[in-house]
Amino acid sequence: MILGLRILGTVVLYSFLGVALYTIWYALQQTAKQTIFDSQTSPQLRVLRTPNSQNLVVGDMIALETVTVLGSMPDNRIVLDDALPRHLRLLKENNTWWIEPLAEAEILVDDTPIVTPIRLKNQTVIAFGAYQFRFELT
Repeated sequence: MILGLRILGTVVLYSFLGVALYTIWYALQQTAKQTIFDSQTSPQLRVLRTPNSQNLVVGDMIALETVTVLGSMPDNRIVLDDALPRHLRLLKENNTWWIEPLAEAEILVDDTPIVTPIRLKNQTVIAFGAYQFRFELT
């Protein structure tokens, strides 16, 4: 009787450990696949809306650098006539893209106002003032 309970307990324990190790292995495989995908993508902003006086055209694709600042300052990566000097920053950190507001102006990400940095996902829409962009991983 006691021997049977010990064997049953051992089988349950090893089954639990097997399931736990398989779950960890599977999660690591998925993370590795996502990391490879992220490193092979080239992020861009697609112009969805812009003022008529701007040199941007709806449909334009703007390649992003690891740190990209948008605003009216001439040294910004993306210079916008009708924006604050340093309006927002897009940055890649540990294979994750972030948007960070740099001014007190309202910035909408997928129609939600943001005041702190948030993670960007593929096809995220960014809007402020008369501008609207879509973040795309191609």
